[in-house]
Amino acid sequence: MLPKLSIIIPTCDRASSLREALRSVQCQSARQAIAQVIVSESGTSDKSREVCAEFTNLPILYEQERASGPPLRPRWKATWNLVQSPLVAFLHDEEWWAPDHLEAALDVLELNQDCVAVYANFYKTEGAKYPARSSRKAWRVWVSSGCDFRRPVLFLDEVSIMLISLLDDTLHYSSLVGRGEVIWEAYQQVITVGDQYNDARIFPVLLSAKGTIAYVTSPNVFIHAGPYVAATESRTTGWDREIETTKWLLKREPEKGVLAATKFNQAVSTLSRSGPSHHAFPTFRTVFNGITGRQWDTLVAECGIDLREPSPAKDTTWFLKLFCPPGLLEIYSRFQSGQPYAVQRKQD
Repeated sequence: MLPKLSIIIPTCDRASSLREALRSVQCQSARQAIAQVIVSESGTSDKSREVCAEFTNLPILYEQERASGPPLRPRWKATWNLVQSPLVAFLHDEEWWAPDHLEAALDVLELNQDCVAVYANFYKTEGAKYPARSSRKAWRVWVSSGCDFRRPVLFLDEVSIMLISLLDDTLHYSSLVGRGEVIWEAYQQVITVGDQYNDARIFPVLLSAKGTIAYVTSPNVFIHAGPYVAATESRTTGWDREIETTKWLLKREPEKGVLAATKFNQAVSTLSRSGPSHHAFPTFRTVFNGITGRQWDTLVAECGIDLREPSPAKDTTWFLKLFCPPGLLEIYSRFQSGQPYAVQRKQD
């Protein structure tokens, strides 16, 4: 496999977690495809440089911004000027990949030329020494893709991506592998918007306008679970920003917003044909954890998403579909057998 991938790792005075991230890069089954690993330090310490020096078998290119403050997502033109490969992957310094992460994404991109980027399902954890747990964010992709996780790779159109982004921040940068030129074009639009807080919701929508986005259903990325924000004022500010982003997306793409709401309502209607009981239905809202009541109100009022309670249950089909999607069995069997993903081509 010829080198064709540049990895961008933004970091800020987190040498120990950076070491874990680089170890995961070093253990990739598709390591031969890595042309360069760009580590961009925005802090003031030299410890990150020392950590990079430990990985002599990785083509690391280290740059230091000497700027205080937390690391921003790679938005600097100087960093992009260092990219030498047609494909780009992102990894935050406090997160890491399972060994087959790059291989799965590269196989999809190679077989599907109209696919511009691949995201992956992920686990959440407080660190390498802590247990990992499944992310409920995958349920949003499940609903947006037609409630079917049987396939190892989903191909998402613009409406599906719009629905995912309306529901909440779901697709993570550290799981993204894609075509560099297209990604940079889309991200320049994000910079123009100027919404750093919710750019993870805006970016996939802008990227989907440039081609199909794929999603690997079995988690192969480990995402750091951020600290719980205890301050009510901070949480309120965050909710306000989420609502602002929702309204911005609907204003920018009104037709896609209507189609996204229709897609959601149809999915709920299909799930509720068997008739969930009134005490089971609220659990559907907990699937989309992190969405506040005010955000739901905005989606209902501005987008037309229907959250009315379905009729009483006649059987358990709805419950099984909601809590036991085929993807869970796929994930379980994969880890039991230790087999990598099957290569998949999009069906026309």
